[in-house]
Amino acid sequence: VPMQSIGYATLANLAPQYGLYTSVVPPLIYAVMGTSREIAIGPVAVVSLLLSSMVQKLIDPSTDPIGYTKLIFLTTLFAGIFQTAFGLFR
Repeated sequence: VPMQSIGYATLANLAPQYGLYTSVVPPLIYAVMGTSREIAIGPVAVVSLLLSSMVQKLIDPSTDPIGYTKLIFLTTLFAGIFQTAFGLFR
């Protein structure tokens, strides 16, 4: 799974270490908050490509890599906030 996550980070034009974070942090969060024993969590190629293509329209990763990375983080933060809110307020 870590190698797959590194590949997905590369698809999203991010540094490979961010892929490692996605293979460690989500399972830890799910272990605390999850309810199912059988679950598949982590990034997927379609989401990585979609996120990259949408954010590249706003910031070019080759000219402003720090701004691009910050916008990717902000986007994923808001996605996590919405998912948490939807889960709590079902």
